[in-house]
Amino acid sequence: MDGDTIRLTDKRNARLSGFDAWESDQIGYRPGRGPLRIGEQSTNALEGFITPQTDVRGIGKQTFGRPVVIARDGDLDAALPMLWQGHGLAAPEYLADDPGRRGQYLEAERLGRLNRQGAHATEYMTPDVHRTADRWNLKIRPGEEAVYTSDLPELRPEFQRLTDEEERDFYGFLASQSGNKNFSQADLDAYWKSKGRQASEAAAPEFIADIRKGQKFGAIDYSSWDAATLADFKKQNAFAGMRPEVQEAYGTMLTSPDASPEQLEQFAEVNGIPPPPPGFEVEALPPGFVLE
Repeated sequence: MDGDTIRLTDKRNARLSGFDAWESDQIGYRPGRGPLRIGEQSTNALEGFITPQTDVRGIGKQTFGRPVVIARDGDLDAALPMLWQGHGLAAPEYLADDPGRRGQYLEAERLGRLNRQGAHATEYMTPDVHRTADRWNLKIRPGEEAVYTSDLPELRPEFQRLTDEEERDFYGFLASQSGNKNFSQADLDAYWKSKGRQASEAAAPEFIADIRKGQKFGAIDYSSWDAATLADFKKQNAFAGMRPEVQEAYGTMLTSPDASPEQLEQFAEVNGIPPPPPGFEVEALPPGFVLE
């Protein structure tokens, strides 16, 4: 089972609501440190949060025949430590009718990503992309993008599934280049040429930049922080660890003269972002200013 599935007392499997764990066979790759079985790690972690005393309650929905549930140990939602520790991602699209929990889950994911917990210390596919790759017999290399249309994959032979050995070799190559400030697309092309392959398209500039900058690792246990310390940390790191699409949308709102403080507060609440401080007023940025 995956790290978002639990076995009920009636022997049925149930799915945690609003949380998408890594698939059981998923692997993350750490520059210079080899692969990490993030799927197994996620499954094992969930076992530590689910006990006979765990309160499991259905929300009246099912997915693939499995009841969708919320699991709590006292006041602690079991999905929160899973997200803090980087064992999966929030699934906000399934939490539209529960904005409070949506905000909590996205905030927990943000903190996990910010401090490179679990899979966030690796290069990984999101669970949905991994599932799609399995269904299409396709694996996407880091930095590549694929548009799924009716002509894939039968009429697109350049998309080929890498074997596990080829995948390990490729990520080993990336790890060897981590921190190389001269790393470029030419290095990627030369690598694939040496393997008798050709990349379907150029890697994203952000991917090249990440390899050049290298990787940093950290570990913080937020559960041991008192409320005041955690609140202060959130204010100082409001943007850090956000999903790119959420950061872009929030940045647009912050620079819009039409956005009210109430709208900003509501957006922040449902997306797990510390809200603007009291008295904050939206002002247009001067020409040429870029929000980072």
